[in-house]
Amino acid sequence: MRPGSKSVRLGVALLLAVTLFPAVAAAGAWTTYLRAKIYSDLVARQDTLWCASLDGGLLRYLSAADRFESIAREPGGLASQALTALEFDRSGRLWVGSRDRGVSRLSADGQRWDLISELDGLPRGAIEVLRAVGDTMLIGTERGVALWNGSEIAGVVPEGVNPSPFASDVISGVVLRGDSLWVSTAKGLYVSRASTGLASWSLADAAFANTAMLALAWDGSTLMTVVGGVPLVFEEADGTWVPSGGIGTVLALSDDRGVILASSEGGVYRWGGAGWSWIHDSPGSSSCVVQGSAVCRGIVVTTTDETGRLWGADRAGLLDWTGVAWTLHEPDALVGNDVQNITLQGARVYLTTYDEGVGRFDGTRWRNWFAGSCLSGCDSTFLRSEYAFALLVDREGRKWVGNYGSAVESFDDDVSPPVFTHHQPGEDPLSRHMHTTAWSAAFDTSGGRWFGMDSDVEASPIGIEYYDPAGDYRANYRPQNTPGMPGSMVRALVVDELRRNLWVGYRGNGVTVFKLPVAPGDTLVLAGGGDLPAFNTLDIFGIVAHRDSIWVMSTDDLRLFRASSLSPPTGFQPLPLVGSPAPRGACHPLDVGPDGRVWVGTDAGVHVYGPGGSIVEYNALNSPLAGDEVRAIRVDPVSGVAWIGTATGLSRFDPAYVPPVPPAPPVLEVRAYPNPGWLTGAGLTLRLAGNSAAYRGAVYDASGRRLHRFDGRNEQVFWDGRDASGDLVRPGVYFVRVEAGGHARTLRVALLR
Repeated sequence: MRPGSKSVRLGVALLLAVTLFPAVAAAGAWTTYLRAKIYSDLVARQDTLWCASLDGGLLRYLSAADRFESIAREPGGLASQALTALEFDRSGRLWVGSRDRGVSRLSADGQRWDLISELDGLPRGAIEVLRAVGDTMLIGTERGVALWNGSEIAGVVPEGVNPSPFASDVISGVVLRGDSLWVSTAKGLYVSRASTGLASWSLADAAFANTAMLALAWDGSTLMTVVGGVPLVFEEADGTWVPSGGIGTVLALSDDRGVILASSEGGVYRWGGAGWSWIHDSPGSSSCVVQGSAVCRGIVVTTTDETGRLWGADRAGLLDWTGVAWTLHEPDALVGNDVQNITLQGARVYLTTYDEGVGRFDGTRWRNWFAGSCLSGCDSTFLRSEYAFALLVDREGRKWVGNYGSAVESFDDDVSPPVFTHHQPGEDPLSRHMHTTAWSAAFDTSGGRWFGMDSDVEASPIGIEYYDPAGDYRANYRPQNTPGMPGSMVRALVVDELRRNLWVGYRGNGVTVFKLPVAPGDTLVLAGGGDLPAFNTLDIFGIVAHRDSIWVMSTDDLRLFRASSLSPPTGFQPLPLVGSPAPRGACHPLDVGPDGRVWVGTDAGVHVYGPGGSIVEYNALNSPLAGDEVRAIRVDPVSGVAWIGTATGLSRFDPAYVPPVPPAPPVLEVRAYPNPGWLTGAGLTLRLAGNSAAYRGAVYDASGRRLHRFDGRNEQVFWDGRDASGDLVRPGVYFVRVEAGGHARTLRVALLR
């Protein structure tokens, strides 16, 4: 599981190569909620298990407390949510490989993250394997193998100039065994000698030419690989590879702490030096392909901790082997990451997903209705909690969910068990199906519930559905029975209670405004000026009412109307959107906070429009937002906290959050590095590292002339080697005045060329 141009440096460095973590800092204004379903690697250190996942970021399990902590991607922190490999180096730093953002590295004290990427010389692409050898880290990627020598990437193979020695540069395993460096790839197994500077590579066995090698494992005496699901053991005496199967198709291999474990279709097996032993009742693995790359959702990943205890993880969660049975430790997490819709009820947050289920968060724990069908005794659960789009909390606090193909569900979860009512209007299966495709929803203060209907492969849209205050189905409104209604696919609904108007947004047919009926089931009649021709060909994705304002989000822009006049305010120009609504989601991508700020979700993140004309953008590059494809936004009408549902997770953002002032250190300990620094034509990157979270100060030359001011965080670049005019300085000695927490120090830095 753990499994360099500069090949001479790589070989030399290989020859030289031969605590308990405190809590990671909180995310502050942002909180990210994820569910890990595809575990990719495990590593144990003392009583802590670290779990990498391809969809749920990094999990830290404290076994003594039986508690999980989730670490999600954020700027300056963990670089990605899609993680592939884990390893500790000799200094106690945790290395975290990703599919898309290089390697993140957590300091030994658990307080700081840094990143090693292609800017540092790492080959671009997914990290496939990490293996520590002394102070060296071997990094296998999908474009070759690289060596980190303790301070930099010292070599890569292939180096980008000469032809690659490998038939495929996709690396699946790396092992340093004595003087030999073994590298398994998607097309063969290769070996080189560190003592010769890795100057030449050879195919380890002609039988492996163009053969996919799953992994490499080494327990100190046995070298093992897997071909076609069969484990092969290297026989040193004659240089042959001998099958050691009989345990089913092997889909993963690990060798942590000298224990080789194989995950097969038949379960987990441990290598004993001469054969395999099955771990009783261990879960089996299954393979699959996701989005064209080999990603196995059902594979059990394994590791061994310092006491020899075995651990595994699969879709269910984290498993540990007590010697008698497996114990499951399941993280308390949202029902799924593919969020479609969100609604709020006081401190509770409800969400729907595409095909993972429906969930509720009370601020402390999750209550989830996972995807699946109920066959009997369904009064306390969903008939089928899949394909859930419309979501509503009505005047009485009852929840409504539109589940395509099964029912419009309403339920009361203030009692235990919850009480469900399954609404399936229609007299035959097709008509009942048509009445379940609810996409948007609204309620009025008289107690009525309104649903905008969508279409799917089995049913055409049928306009608007109405349920009366008693919860009974009463009416359907569509162009065939409602004059002025231009379309049947309704993507947005909102009720303006003050004027008793129903605003309706369509796919491809703009917006109309109707008067609410006097009696339940009465005909809908257009309000005066209720047809808004400026929209008549646009897709509408959101409509929100705020005091006398009606905000409308279309495929083109964001527009403001006065509810009292059904017209735009004088002089108001539509606001352009960056990005477009998410293609398959966007159930509720628009909301307005209590301060009048308008929150818009697109496939390029979140855009917040302030009353004074300001625009703030949040995306996956500049914030901890769970993903850029935003499907739903709900803003708490009291606190202003925004809940943001994306295609890859749920985020909570508090605009009013003020970070606490960090305590001042009793003594300022800080250093500048690298020192000496090397000046190039591009300047240099000088950083400060110490016991304060942030520093301010200035750089001076030997004559005392101030060249540069700075104000930044710990470990950030504070000087690029240029003076106040932007010119590069000359080599020499410079002085850095550093201030933090009421203390000050002056550092001396030498610059060389």
